[in-house]
Amino acid sequence: MKKINLLILGLFLTSFSFAQSKYDGDGLPRFHDRPSAEEIEFAKQTNFVVSPMAPAPPPSGELRPVAEFEPAEAVLIRYPFHIPMLLIQKLAEEINVITIVANPSEKTTVTNQYLSNGIDTSKCSFLIAPTNSEWTRDYGPWFMAIDDEKVGMFDFTYNRAKYPYNRYNDNAINGHLATSLSMEIYTSSYYLTGGNYMNDGTSQAASSVQQFYEDNPGVTIPTFRAHFLEYLGIEQYHFPDDALGQYINHIDCWAKYLGPNKIMIGEVPPGHPRYQAYEDAVTYFASQTSPWGMPMQVYRVYTPGGSGTKTTPYTNSLILNDRVFVPQTGNQYDEDAMDAYRNAMPGYKVIGINYNDWLNTDALHCRTHEIADRGMLYIKHLPLFGEQSTTDTYTIYADISPYSGEALVEDSLLVYYKIGNAGEWQTRPMTHVAGKKWRGDISCVPEESDVSYYIFAKDESGRRECHPYIGAPDPHRFHAQPTTPNPAIAVSETEFEVAGLNNVDLTFEFAISNGGCGDLTYELSEGDPPAKNGFLLTFEPQSGAVSSGSSQTISVTVHSKDLPAGSYNTSILIASNDPVSDEPELPVLVTIYNGIVVPDTVYVVQNKTNPAFFTISCDYNTDVVIEAIDFAYGDPFEGTVTPADGATFPVTISPSQEITFKAEYTGGEDAGNKILYSTYTVISDVISRDMVIVFIPDGVGIDEQRIDKQSVVVFPNPANNSVSFVYSTAEPTSAVISIYDITGKPVKQISHESSTSGAQTVTWNFENETMLNGMYFYSIRLNEQIVNGKLLIMR
Repeated sequence: MKKINLLILGLFLTSFSFAQSKYDGDGLPRFHDRPSAEEIEFAKQTNFVVSPMAPAPPPSGELRPVAEFEPAEAVLIRYPFHIPMLLIQKLAEEINVITIVANPSEKTTVTNQYLSNGIDTSKCSFLIAPTNSEWTRDYGPWFMAIDDEKVGMFDFTYNRAKYPYNRYNDNAINGHLATSLSMEIYTSSYYLTGGNYMNDGTSQAASSVQQFYEDNPGVTIPTFRAHFLEYLGIEQYHFPDDALGQYINHIDCWAKYLGPNKIMIGEVPPGHPRYQAYEDAVTYFASQTSPWGMPMQVYRVYTPGGSGTKTTPYTNSLILNDRVFVPQTGNQYDEDAMDAYRNAMPGYKVIGINYNDWLNTDALHCRTHEIADRGMLYIKHLPLFGEQSTTDTYTIYADISPYSGEALVEDSLLVYYKIGNAGEWQTRPMTHVAGKKWRGDISCVPEESDVSYYIFAKDESGRRECHPYIGAPDPHRFHAQPTTPNPAIAVSETEFEVAGLNNVDLTFEFAISNGGCGDLTYELSEGDPPAKNGFLLTFEPQSGAVSSGSSQTISVTVHSKDLPAGSYNTSILIASNDPVSDEPELPVLVTIYNGIVVPDTVYVVQNKTNPAFFTISCDYNTDVVIEAIDFAYGDPFEGTVTPADGATFPVTISPSQEITFKAEYTGGEDAGNKILYSTYTVISDVISRDMVIVFIPDGVGIDEQRIDKQSVVVFPNPANNSVSFVYSTAEPTSAVISIYDITGKPVKQISHESSTSGAQTVTWNFENETMLNGMYFYSIRLNEQIVNGKLLIMR
């Protein structure tokens, strides 16, 4: 029965004028679509049968099929070629060409041919292995991505190796190739052929159903689908009838995926016997939903020779990165076919390859095979399309995976977009979400606008990729519904810590940005009442407006006049017209330092043998250099101040360190019982401080009958926020200090009881009292004595 079937098949084939040409390989004529008589005879004589490959466990991880139109690193061809040298020249301009040769002698022959034809041999490599035929598409590998981290190879039993074909050398090529490329290979026991396989690079694939049944009798379609899901990650496998109706049953002879949402299908005239089969295929694929969620786009290329004549094999093309190689035969429809590809694939370079030996069921695609880029930069994205609901911001999410293992160039992860066909391309940076996921926002789209966009990514390996693959020439598109523009406030900082010296204003900055579409208005205020912490924040500007996509820098000043050293908390409140965001409150921690801590008053007995010792310390966060302690005002001849250890100025004080100084009286014997004072300024490289040295008469006390104006020291005078009254008594004393304005109206009275004799200091702090600048009078009653004087307040 088998002999009869083969005989009938041979008669059937020879009855057509389109019988294919013969190709030599290992001494036996070979045919693409059927066994030659010599192959059949060889099978009879040798009784050689290629058994199905032993299946290997499938890859572990999340899988997806890698498509022909994804990034490729090489193309696989075989010598003897049966393709024109022009095609090899064009391939080598784009990519590495791997040529299968049988031995080193053939390698030398091919190298010389390449050199004589001006081909860059640095772009050429060789795989030394025996083959039976030139159809690398049919026996070459399929590829899958594993966890979007690496590329694996899928191998199968080549259906032309099945008895009576016996193309056992072709069947072994994938194993040799995997070894050469150091790739993981996963084998299947099914009889398959690459000419009857195409996938969309995401989750779908398609094959003519007749070939599966013919090569794998008894295996059901659900079983096939489960197998390919397990080994390649194909979630939806399409098995249409073969539109060409030929015995070869290869889908690449009449259809081709151009992208995840595009398919090219041949077109024949209405009177053609396969016309309805082609139209049924178009109807089927047009009714399918692409993995991007949109309907499949079906493109047509006119192939009037679709019945089998050697005229128009246009779907048997090769997509290699950004180029499309289309077989040409000198037919009158060649240029129309080129235009069909240009229309379906804007931005690609469409290259026609003329050759007399292209056949309708055996052309350019059948004799070449792309090798997936193992280090590809893969972008996974579900595009926006059609009508999009009203929103201020359209968020673009993408998983970006550098299979090379190199880091992403984060400032080169961008969303390009434009409004309308005539708009200019604009960019938005993508920000990291988690893992491989990134996002970019398209904001402020005008009402009723068409939006085009694509994603761009770059990694440290130098790879630059777009989604969709070709980028700007054929971007994703959607229509934006009307929107109400709203502002969206963003603040560059969430909290502040500032530090400085008291009585020295501190400043810092932050920015208010508007990421929304409408104008943003804002007003700033201090969160805590200024009196609570003793300082006041002011803002420049305090209020304003920020247009969409812009920002405003705010300068903040902390006024710390007479604020004691320590840490203080306040906040900045931002009121805005953002309808979504709560009113931001930004905490502010203010740390105040004195710089150097000096005593307010040092008392020195009017006797040179009794100097007074005091310390000056540093509470700042860096070293402070005391350059001098100089006389400021008062009587400059009453005393001296020097380092206690005999050192000379300048003196360096480190943080938390104390340095001891001594003050000595130098006024002589004529001071009598008067209380004398001088004010000295401690001059440092950070900030200067005043201190008062009071010289008290030597002895038990002061004769009460001699108390007069010189017995009382009032400082500072003029006064700013406080004033001190210093006097000395021989015994405990009751004192009453009264302050009068220039009209004689009393404004303040202070009572002081001393429990000991000697020098007394009474300080009046009027910082928070309502005291106008001007001249005032003071009257001090010490028991029965009264001392009067003038006090000038200058705030």
